[in-house]
Amino acid sequence: MTLRVDILGSGHLAAAGGHRSGRTSLLRTLARALASCSDPSALQVVAIDLGSALGELSALPHTSAVVDATDTDALTHVLDELAVSVATRLRTGTDDLHGDARLLLLVDDAGRLRRGHPDADDRLVELATAGPRARLHVAIAASR
Repeated sequence: MTLRVDILGSGHLAAAGGHRSGRTSLLRTLARALASCSDPSALQVVAIDLGSALGELSALPHTSAVVDATDTDALTHVLDELAVSVATRLRTGTDDLHGDARLLLLVDDAGRLRRGHPDADDRLVELATAGPRARLHVAIAASR
């Protein structure tokens, strides 16, 4: 069976499932598939990794950050950076950090993020709400 998802054309993606159901594999596969057909100047990947399984994405030239969510300062920094990029893009159409590349934000284990960083959850909602207009697409994996 083949699943086709046009996240860059349609907005966001959420994957929910039980333990070892393939949620994280889906996020890794999505990032690799998009990277394989996009130039790094056209796609930048940012990953918030609560399951310690997205680190390998840092080897992609498309990846601007893989943040271990146990590092609160790094998480805050990445969310601040994305918020500035989105605000700037909505105002001017581009931003200094990512240019006009599409941004793919991966969040592995959204429930754990919510429990450990309740303020980050609100910030993700804000980013996702403005995202498509600013060429930011969010892919979130969560437990059932």
